[in-house]
Amino acid sequence: HRLFSMQAVACGSDTVQYFQWRKGRGSYEQYHGAVIDHLGRSDTRIFKEVSELGSLLGSLGELRGSVIKARAAVIFDWSCWWAVNDMKGLAQSTKKYPETVCQAYRALLALGIDADVISPDDDFSGYSLIVAPMLYMIDEKNARRLADFVQSGNILAATYLTGYVDDNVLCYLGGFPGSVLKDVFGVVAEEIDTLYPSDSNHIDITGGAAVHDYAEILRTDLTDSSALEILGRYTDDFYAGIPAVTLNNYGRGKACYIGARIDDVAFGRIMELLLTEAGISYKKLTDGIEYHVREYDGTRFAFYLNYNESAVTVTDVSGYDLISNEEINGDMMIERLGVRVVKCNPA
Repeated sequence: HRLFSMQAVACGSDTVQYFQWRKGRGSYEQYHGAVIDHLGRSDTRIFKEVSELGSLLGSLGELRGSVIKARAAVIFDWSCWWAVNDMKGLAQSTKKYPETVCQAYRALLALGIDADVISPDDDFSGYSLIVAPMLYMIDEKNARRLADFVQSGNILAATYLTGYVDDNVLCYLGGFPGSVLKDVFGVVAEEIDTLYPSDSNHIDITGGAAVHDYAEILRTDLTDSSALEILGRYTDDFYAGIPAVTLNNYGRGKACYIGARIDDVAFGRIMELLLTEAGISYKKLTDGIEYHVREYDGTRFAFYLNYNESAVTVTDVSGYDLISNEEINGDMMIERLGVRVVKCNPA
């Protein structure tokens, strides 16, 4: 209860609220969870846990006014999700659009990066990196806005199934991704294959990448490929030697195209590369540790949340823990399912 509540605060919430305060005697929600149950006492487990959380929040008054200042964003688009679900060009059971968006978000989270979840219509200013997984449907206006985002010096990442149809769900002609995006990425997807569960392939990118579910055949001879860097090629079957992951210079920025569904570890390594390109510092976190930063008037508050069933020690921490009221300089232990909130020392 404390851990999940503090996660909301770490991600920008200024309050922790409950539905409901007291259980009703009747109707459909008479057994719905509540702070005070039918026993009507203040010495129950739940009431005491809520009370303890209230005391904890009371010690974090310095957080008032602080916000998350994300420099990275992940695009999620409801209309695109519906369009992907309706299209019949891929296996129905493995499309997994929302899961693919979550893969991108998790990869950034594992590197200590707070990422906003935005739509293609949102304002892109303030971001240095945007990840757009499976952006199957995109209109001309937003395709141009993404191109401008890259051209002005930022980093864009996309995956297989990007820019196949416009906002009327009509295929772009002249190659996928359509509109201006094929020039932004410097590649054209000639084919996309649905792989059987028994099928496998690999990409020879640094550290290797296992391919499953979907793989595109990418061409680099239909655009100006002079600024294109091939980060990895397929290694198996008739795909062997064909580009699979690319990085294209476009204007003052760069655009990465990931032409196949790959494992989480490999996807994370690509995110490390792109964060470096975007000038965003990151930290590799121990499994089960979340890291978030809230800022206000030059002061940074770092949250460390431990989802593990055992204590974990993190390194290179410098500041004052608002919960334990102690100075930290170096290693910091986080108890099982524990939380630390560190007011960081100036860099």
